[in-house]
Amino acid sequence: GRSKKKKEEPEKVPVPLVPREPSRVETYLASINAAGLEPTMADLERCRPAKHPPPNSPKFTEEYHSLVGTLCRSFSKDQLRRFLEDANMDYHHCRSGRRKLEYAESIIEQLWQWPSLKEIERAKRDRTEVSKEAIPVTAPQLFLILGNEGADLLQMSMTYDVHISLRKNPMAFKVEGLLVSLNELKAHLNKLKSKIIDEVYELPIPKTAIPPDMVQRISRLAGAYIENIGTFSGKIRICALNRRNLAAAQRLATRAVYEFLEHSKTPLLSYLPLGSSSSSATPLVMFPHRYSLYPFMSPRSLPWIMNTSGAFRLRRVGEWLGQDLGEDIKRTGGLAGQKGAILTTAEQLVDVKSVLLEALPKRIRIGGEKEVPSSQVITA
Repeated sequence: GRSKKKKEEPEKVPVPLVPREPSRVETYLASINAAGLEPTMADLERCRPAKHPPPNSPKFTEEYHSLVGTLCRSFSKDQLRRFLEDANMDYHHCRSGRRKLEYAESIIEQLWQWPSLKEIERAKRDRTEVSKEAIPVTAPQLFLILGNEGADLLQMSMTYDVHISLRKNPMAFKVEGLLVSLNELKAHLNKLKSKIIDEVYELPIPKTAIPPDMVQRISRLAGAYIENIGTFSGKIRICALNRRNLAAAQRLATRAVYEFLEHSKTPLLSYLPLGSSSSSATPLVMFPHRYSLYPFMSPRSLPWIMNTSGAFRLRRVGEWLGQDLGEDIKRTGGLAGQKGAILTTAEQLVDVKSVLLEALPKRIRIGGEKEVPSSQVITA
C-alpha cells in the first residue's frame, strides 16, 4: 500500500518583542541626563503616583514593581542615594554599599510611605501557609500551661486555631497551623512563661518532704507546680502564675507536713473495762473477733490527704451469740463513762486527752517566719 506522507507544518516565526515606549517623565529625565544636569527632588517627585492601589490587591504588586523599574531606569545609583540623604533618611537607608534596587525601594517605602511589599507578601504567606514547630517547655511550664485537666491548653488550641500535642523527650509542644497563628501562640506562651514565679519554700519542720502521692494533689488544689528538693531536705520548689496560688501551695504543703507527722506518731491504744486486769489472759473486749475491710463511701468529706480512690472501712466482726462481752456497758458506761482505763502497747495507763494533744506542736510557722498558735478539733 501507499504510505501516507505527513503534512508538513509551517515553520513558526518568532514574533519580535516590541520595546516599551518611555513615558513622558522618563523622556524628560533622559533629556536632563543628556544635558549633563543633576536631577532635583522635584524631578524625583514627577515619578511619584498620586496614590497607590489597595495593598492586598494584585494591582499593588504590579504598580510597585513598575515604579521600582521607573526609578532604576531614570536615575543612577548615586542619584537615588543622594535623594535619600537630602530627605534626611536614616543611615540604614542611605548608607553606601547598597544595591540600586534597595535605594529605589527605600524611596518608595520610606520617602513616599508606600506599604512594604516584602511585609505584605510575608503576611500573605503567614495567612495561607501551614507550618509545624516545636516549642520547648519545662515541667513547671507544662503544668501551668495545661491548666486544670488540660482545659487551658485546649482553650488555647481553639483560640488560635492550631493543633497542639506533647513531645516527651525533649519536652515540647508540637504545634501545627497557619504561620500567623503559630506566631500569635508563641507570643502568648512567652508571655505566660515570663509571668511564672519560681521560689524555694522551706517547710516548717526540717528534714522532711512532701509524700510523692501528695505532691500532685497539692499542685492541683493550689494551681501551682510543686516538687521536693533533694531527699528530706525540708525544702520544696513552687512555681505559680500568681502570688495567690503560690501562698495556697505554701499553706497546703505546711498542713500536709504537720498532718503526716501527726499520723506517723498516732499511738495505738486499748480500752480496759472497769474491774479488768491488764495482765489477765481473758480478752479485754469482745472475743473471738476478726477484722474485715469493706468498700467505704463516706457521707462526709474524707481527709484531704487520703487517697479517696481506695478508701475502705475497717470493721471488727464478732460472734455476738453466746459470748461474754467482758463488760456490762449499762453498769460501767463503757468508754464514754470514763470509768475504765486506756492502755498503750507497753501496758501503761494513759489519759486519752493528753495522748491526743501530746503530738500537737505549740506553735506553727505559716509563710516564712510568722508563727501562730496551733489548734486542732478532735471528735469521737
